[in-house]
Amino acid sequence: MIVILICLILINQLTSREQFSGNESFFIRLPFSVYFGWITVATIANATILLVSLGWKDFILSDTSWTVIVIALGLFIGLATMLKNRDVAYGLVIVWAYSGILLKHTSTEGFGGQYPVIINTTIGCIVLLLLGVVYLLISKRKRMGY
Repeated sequence: MIVILICLILINQLTSREQFSGNESFFIRLPFSVYFGWITVATIANATILLVSLGWKDFILSDTSWTVIVIALGLFIGLATMLKNRDVAYGLVIVWAYSGILLKHTSTEGFGGQYPVIINTTIGCIVLLLLGVVYLLISKRKRMGY
């Protein structure tokens, strides 16, 4: 997964330098942005699973605290990458993943609201990511002269 992530980082850097038409951007840049977003989320999730399997789980902080830290780390990585690359699609993938986390924690089939700090952290992260998306969309319109 790390190799795929590195390849997607490099592809993203290459495609961000190119000036694509609307169709070219849709068929070239967009799919790599979406894939890059999902691999970013999956890498964070897999790293967390690895740490838990190695016994990191009970290290100093509670499970809830570690979950909040990992969610915040994902926000930082996602927001920084989205803003640096000016990539709305990448950011929306992170929003989608965080929406899944929120659904899991609020649904009766999931955790049924047992962890309000995780729910609130996830909502805050979604809001910040969406604010980043809005910022990019507004700044793009201004650059285009609308």
